Amino acid sequence: CHVSLTDFLKKNGFGQKAPEKEDSKSDEAAKDGERDEDSGGMSYTERATTRTQCRKLTKFIRMVQYLFNDAIAQMVRHTASRLLEVL
Repeated sequence: CHVSLTDFLKKNGFGQKAPEKEDSKSDEAAKDGERDEDSGGMSYTERATTRTQCRKLTKFIRMVQYLFNDAIAQMVRHTASRLLEVL
């Protein structure tokens, strides 16, 4: 999950530091909340993107798990019916 998320963020330009400017106005903007220190330095947009990608990965994993369980159940039913035919 982490590798997939990191690749997604890099491909979409997140996680790259913007070039620093000389004026004090940009320093104040950076301090006021563009990056949140408590969240590991991720901006709000990056955190939202992270949540969205994790949600998509979770849905995909659930779907794959459902398909796998369904395939196993069909295999067990088929094997049991063939076993009953042989007996």
